[in-house]
Formats: sequence, structure tokens, C-alpha cells
Amino acid sequence: MQKRTQRNPKSDRLTVLREPAWRTACVYAVCVPVGAALGLLAGPLADRLVALPWAPMQGPAELVASIPAPWLLAAGALAGLALALIAHYEQLAIRLSATASRSPARAVNNRSPEPTSHWSSKTTSASCCSATRAANSTVRSAT
Repeated sequence: MQKRTQRNPKSDRLTVLREPAWRTACVYAVCVPVGAALGLLAGPLADRLVALPWAPMQGPAELVASIPAPWLLAAGALAGLALALIAHYEQLAIRLSATASRSPARAVNNRSPEPTSHWSSKTTSASCCSATRAANSTVRSAT
């Protein structure tokens, strides 16, 4: 008679651990307006920098000062959106099941957080030394 194990249907379910959706929405809601505000501030700051006689890099400051305010607003908002997208991409998400756990973002990108080792943890110095001795004796006998 074989022993049957009953499987709990809840144990086969996949559990995903990640940041809550409201926190991700807050990242977007903060980054885009802050980027737009910094874009608007870039124009007056560039004007002040151009007015200073001793300020370095007045050429780029003149270029920024010549851009109309709506374009600076749009550029700042796009920069904030890009920052929010990068923050969203870099959020950790882990999938857990009864048999395995993995991080899908890291698996897709083949990024390893730490370098992998080619040595087995069971390799001992005695086995390394015996392999070296065997290789050296083979080379000596061949010559």
C-alpha cells in the first residue's frame, strides 16, 4: 500500500512580493511635478548665471536661458518621468511558490548580484594537490 500525500491547493499558488501599487503611483506623482518645477527653475537660474561676470560655463547657461519657459517645463517633466520609470523598473519583485523562489526582473536581465564561483565547496586541498601531482608526473614522464 502506497502512502498518498494530499496537496494543499493553496500551496501550489504563486505569491508575488513587491511594492504596493499606491507607492509606485506616489513615485510617479512626485517625480513628474518635481521635474517640471526644476525645469521651470532652470531658466531664471541660467539668467542669473549669465549675468555674473566671473561664472564658468556661460555658453551652456546662455543656451538654457534662450529656451522658452514652456519647453523647459516639458523637458523637466520628461526628465521626472524618466526618473520615475527607472525607479519603477528597479523595484524588487519576488515570486514565491512551494517549490522555488525567483526574482523575475533579475532572471530576465541575466544580472547576477554576486560573481559565481566555479569551485565546488567540497573541493579540498588534498584533492587539489593530488591532481597537481598527477599532472606533474605526466608531464615529467612525457619529457
